[in-house]
Amino acid sequence: MTYTNAEKMILCAADTGSADASRKICALLDYPEKRLRVIKVFGESGKSSTVNLLSAAISAAGYKVGRLTTPCIGSARESICIDERPLSIEQFSSSAERVKNALKQIKKDSPELEASKYDLLLATALCAFDELGCDFAVIETDTALYSCIDDPLISIITTVNDTKSALGICARLDRRTGEVITAMQSREVYKIIFDKCAEINRRLSMPLRNSFIFMSASLKRIEFTYNTRLYSVGTGAYYQIYNLLTVIEAAEALTRLGFKIPSVEVCSAVLGRGIPLRFEMLSVMPTVIIDRADSESKRRRLIETIKMQNAFVGAKPTVICEGGKRKIAEEFLMHGLDAEVTLLPEKDAKKALKELCPKLDEHSVTIILGSSAYCENLSKIIKDILM
Repeated sequence: MTYTNAEKMILCAADTGSADASRKICALLDYPEKRLRVIKVFGESGKSSTVNLLSAAISAAGYKVGRLTTPCIGSARESICIDERPLSIEQFSSSAERVKNALKQIKKDSPELEASKYDLLLATALCAFDELGCDFAVIETDTALYSCIDDPLISIITTVNDTKSALGICARLDRRTGEVITAMQSREVYKIIFDKCAEINRRLSMPLRNSFIFMSASLKRIEFTYNTRLYSVGTGAYYQIYNLLTVIEAAEALTRLGFKIPSVEVCSAVLGRGIPLRFEMLSVMPTVIIDRADSESKRRRLIETIKMQNAFVGAKPTVICEGGKRKIAEEFLMHGLDAEVTLLPEKDAKKALKELCPKLDEHSVTIILGSSAYCENLSKIIKDILM
């Protein structure tokens, strides 16, 4: 199977599939997930950052780690990494071919079965992780996906915004689930998670607010202490601290389970690196920020980050968005920032940004908000203009 055909098989598949598709495919692949120590990462916000940071921490401790992040944008292969490097073209093609053959065999007996792109991506990743002898697999998941992984070593729950989502996530936890780690949650969400862990008799851990002290923030770095240790983090996004604290707790849980991961030392080593975020600095002077904040909760975290930055004091940011102009302006005002909000449809973006960018001075602050596709396209346009 060629690399192009392997990518096409995954990316062109349906967004949703049959409930047991991944389970049946993995059964024909001889259950690769059962030979891996799987860490599942649920939640609504911060899943990709948590997966990236935790896999880096475990890898730094000397273990071979496979990681899977979703959704795959542009390249399915780059969503599958082993020890921080994307899967090779040869291995990706080989694993995808095994998945394709398994799916063909299943279709003979169950022609109505439909595998989603996520089913195929997961099966390809697990197949590769197993063949290459990974010790751990850190997998970004969803409440409705990846049903073939029934007994993860650890389940991590990142930020959850409402009780309905919390109930959906907890419905996926049962007595086969290993230890549960949760990010800091609202009182209502935490109670749902706590009650579920008590019901299935599983240990629950979470970061402690009274062990965390914020130190300083700049456009490129944040410093804080947790359990009396100082962390220097290569990001300007204040809200990422909550994901980092969850990773530290997960590393300590792995140590309790018998794996030699000196959590504080390992995390100190890997957290000094930049973190892949939806929050991206396109320019510092003038300041141009792009954030895939397409919901009120995500915009709130962005505003909190901006307010932490000394560089923004006294600046009236210009906010460019693809919709919801009035609501976004009200949100900024409600959180203490007076912003000039401009509606800019994607089809008009190139011409408008070519006129705007030359007018920006070193004190101006421009923030672009919207969906992933909108932000990605505007990011390319601005980079071309500024460079």
